[in-house]
Amino acid sequence: MDEPAARSRFASQGVQVDRLESLSLEGRTVPVVIGSQAAHGYTFGKWVALFSGSPTVMVTVQAPRDHALTHKQAMQALTTVTLRPQATLEEKIAAMPFSIKPAPPFRLLDTLSGSAVALTAGELDTDPEGRQPLIVVASQLSLPFASNDPQKVSDQLIAGSVRIQGGTITSRENVPFGGITGHRVDGVTPDGRHYRHYLALWPGERFVRLVAILPANSSKEMEGAVEAVAASVRFREP
Repeated sequence: MDEPAARSRFASQGVQVDRLESLSLEGRTVPVVIGSQAAHGYTFGKWVALFSGSPTVMVTVQAPRDHALTHKQAMQALTTVTLRPQATLEEKIAAMPFSIKPAPPFRLLDTLSGSAVALTAGELDTDPEGRQPLIVVASQLSLPFASNDPQKVSDQLIAGSVRIQGGTITSRENVPFGGITGHRVDGVTPDGRHYRHYLALWPGERFVRLVAILPANSSKEMEGAVEAVAASVRFREP
């Protein structure tokens, strides 16, 4: 990256580029964009190192201009960065707070924010129109609402889930999920697809939920695959 390209790239982010320098790290040259940014009534000095690769990693050091951080100190901090190989999907799944096993035709897509796993059935990895069956399993270590009632918490979680909120609930029942007695809600989304929402709730501690969204014409076999995935979900022992 040259200086004109850096100015153009960072201008859209409100960063004024002063100059471009580089660091020699582990046998490669790492460009460092040096500039400033005004925000919240302050002007911040910024040092942005661009570690090329797949994906490219951007590491930023910033401090208010009236702070004692010097250019030399900022550059020295960037020399301490060590990049590790990107985790495989298997490694990311193993790091989840819960375990899960895909059931055919579902396959693992990726993890989300270190606390959720997405699965799909179909050839597409990206499906913005929602043509393929989708399962998302997510957990948190604290309750999102001031309630220990699985039915109430399920309804609140469903109301806050973009793809299924505003739909029609067709049935609900308590079922085994997550290794304890969970709560399952079946419904129809506003655009006519079917959804199934599982919740396992440990009062005052943690929860895990599974949301499956299926095309309207899904088969009984597809519903059975959702049930098999749900049956595999377990919280890992601390």
